[in-house]
Amino acid sequence: MNKFPATFLLTVFLQFLLANAVSAQPPKEKKGKKKTKEIVEEVVLDTIEIAPTNPITDYKAVPTKHFNLIHTKLQLNPSFNEKKLYGIADLTITPHFYAQDKVVMDAKGMNIDYVRLNNVDLTFTYDNKHLSVVLPKSFSRKDTLTLQIKYVAKPYELDSATIKMGRGMYFINSNKSNPYKPTHLWTQGETVAASCWFPTFDVTYQKTTQEVYVTIDSTLTSFSNGLLLFGKNNGDGTRTDYWKQSLPHAPYLFVLVVGPYQKYQDKWRDIAVNYYTFPKYLSDVQKVFGRTPDMMEYFSNLLGVDYPWEKYDQTIMYDYTAGAMENTSASVFYESMLCSHRDLLDREYGHDLIIAHELFHQWFGDLVTCENWSQLTLNESFANYSEQLWLEEWRGADDAELHWLEEYNSYMNEFRNGKSESIVNYFFKSPDAMFDRHRYDKGGRVLHMLRKHVGDEAFFTSLKHFLSTKSFQSAEIHDLRLSFEAVTGEDLNWFFNQWWLSPGHPMVDLKHRYDAEKKVVVVDVIQTQGSYELSEIPTHKIPLEIDLIFEKETIRKNVWVTDVKAHFEFEVTEAPLAVNVDPGKMQLWERTDQLSTAELLTIFNRSEKILDKVFALEQLKGRQSEPEVKAFMLQAMNHKNWFIRKNTIAAMKSAEFKEFTVLQDRLKELALKDEKPVIRREALVKLNGESKSAARQTAIQLLDNDSSFSVLAKALEFTKDSSLTLAYNYASGLDTFENQIITMSVAAVFADSASASDIDFFERALYLQWANSFYQLNESFLKYLAKTDESVFERGLVVLKNIIENEETGRHIRAAKRTIQKLNDLKVAETARSADSISQAKKDTLAKYTHLIN
Repeated sequence: MNKFPATFLLTVFLQFLLANAVSAQPPKEKKGKKKTKEIVEEVVLDTIEIAPTNPITDYKAVPTKHFNLIHTKLQLNPSFNEKKLYGIADLTITPHFYAQDKVVMDAKGMNIDYVRLNNVDLTFTYDNKHLSVVLPKSFSRKDTLTLQIKYVAKPYELDSATIKMGRGMYFINSNKSNPYKPTHLWTQGETVAASCWFPTFDVTYQKTTQEVYVTIDSTLTSFSNGLLLFGKNNGDGTRTDYWKQSLPHAPYLFVLVVGPYQKYQDKWRDIAVNYYTFPKYLSDVQKVFGRTPDMMEYFSNLLGVDYPWEKYDQTIMYDYTAGAMENTSASVFYESMLCSHRDLLDREYGHDLIIAHELFHQWFGDLVTCENWSQLTLNESFANYSEQLWLEEWRGADDAELHWLEEYNSYMNEFRNGKSESIVNYFFKSPDAMFDRHRYDKGGRVLHMLRKHVGDEAFFTSLKHFLSTKSFQSAEIHDLRLSFEAVTGEDLNWFFNQWWLSPGHPMVDLKHRYDAEKKVVVVDVIQTQGSYELSEIPTHKIPLEIDLIFEKETIRKNVWVTDVKAHFEFEVTEAPLAVNVDPGKMQLWERTDQLSTAELLTIFNRSEKILDKVFALEQLKGRQSEPEVKAFMLQAMNHKNWFIRKNTIAAMKSAEFKEFTVLQDRLKELALKDEKPVIRREALVKLNGESKSAARQTAIQLLDNDSSFSVLAKALEFTKDSSLTLAYNYASGLDTFENQIITMSVAAVFADSASASDIDFFERALYLQWANSFYQLNESFLKYLAKTDESVFERGLVVLKNIIENEETGRHIRAAKRTIQKLNDLKVAETARSADSISQAKKDTLAKYTHLIN
């Protein structure tokens, strides 16, 4: 599964705080809570009790296996009107080892009509979460039995505690209240929500084959695991589709999607590869998913294990609860993938990384599944690392290593915000809490270090060994270690213990000097672990490379750091130009060191590794008062690597440059001509900070000629700052696109102009808003409603009402409620036409809707 990145979640949280700082009512003061004078309004959170982990009671053991789930047959009839699923489940099971006289299954929020064995009703009890069935006799492990359960799943009647773990099945726009969103349904089983739509053993280690018969409106399309063997027309306007998954997989990987989809057919070797999307996106869906067969070929060859399933389908839904999900042979994705070829211009890697992520799960997660959620690294760390592997193949080493840096920073952000725990965590609070940057980003970086340690051939041979020995089974981290040890012959407990089974990472002070008398280079590596005690973050054993850069050659030294303080001396014939510790910057650590400007420039110019250049640039950008750094920065703006250009532009300080016109002219040129939209946008932003008149002139040229939505959005923003009339003319030509970036920019212009005719735009935008745009969009809509004519005011409130009463996504509902609340908080003015007041007539109209915010 691909959760939203931590940076996005942090952004949304900050937007939430900012929005509430304006609109929230003063909370009731809790006893013992001290008010902070600097804060206008205090946000009071529930008290969190932090207690030490009890190694016995808090340990999350793998649930005992009483039965093996052999086969699951589902006969399903979803009801969109009722938001219910009528089903019959046939579960074929056998006792695992000990004889059994009862079966306890997971089944959440259902009506159970009957449980039968060989057409004989069995006695059962049901507590709305677990179905306990009394068997007619005791069965041994030599027996196989098939239980038939008739049930009704009611995902929208689940209790609040269960909903936090997921509804299992989601009916999107079932009452067609949203005129812009297709009516469809989808399921989400991970982590423990499969049992919300069919009875099962909702644990990761079970492996079952699968059949699904689903009866749907004949105009709709279904999507599930395995092969679609037939669709039978029932003669009453419905069709029953039959899907069969012949190879065993975990219940949480079951999927069902139903909607007005169309299919684009592709293939890899002799295996069908299909892309399902809504009709208006069909013409561009191949541009989104089209490199999937290349990925399948690459990963199959790299791992030495061919793609293991009978086909590979991918589809897209609205209001999805995560970025994507690796259901076996049938991955699903969120609405960001509903895009045109023009949208892809602003996405440096298209959607390849999330596609690669879910595809790699077909091996790591689906073929071999984590034994329980403490072992999630065996699913998500590998899928995360696949993104770097694919970039390495597709775009080359530089892009792969830049992605390594992005993921490194994401993990470090989480760590610095107070989360430090081992990747394999046997004491997790809830399964969903495991889906974080430790399991994803840190885990992926650890895999890369392991690859570097053992070498490419041994690394991928070990993965082949792991996949081959554990196929169609579950596994834990020690199974992975044993595979690596079997291949390499090395005891790797030290690596797995410090990286997977211990928290944190090394924090080191690096020092080096040249001893002219002894003719040695001295390098000291001191593990400080920052503010942590060594009992919290242990001393790490670190294989380390050190480059000594001389005029005519670079000499590499390979050493081991095995203690808190490591001291190395290297004999040389002359002083090196620079000492480059960890060339390539692939250590998962935090470092502090002192490097001269001359050394940093040497590292930038002499190293072939992109992260060495990024590292040097990061250090140099604070030294722009030095003449050699000024010259370097101007040159770096023209660097062949887009990331270097982008970071250099962002770092430029015009105050340090006497030749400001030279800098300004270069920014104009980059804004208008650079091949990368991200550079054009960054150059325009920097230009606006240096000369608003020059930025406005450049913005007009971009609005007339550029195709990138991100560039146009920023150009529109700067144009609005100088001329709302001119910006409105341009915005009116960009208001039909569904792209969220340009939509937010157009909304800001329309909010200020407050034309009654633009209510159509806001209605569509609000009904199709995405997760990372809803706060900004609702703020613009708030301003629009405050300023617009009274004739359209109530129509806007109706839109908000429909969102509150009918939308699936909680954050959209909260944003709509907040908009009504903020309107209600505005003062009344006799001739209101500003964003901070409304008329009495609007206030009276609003009174009919304020009940929605309670």
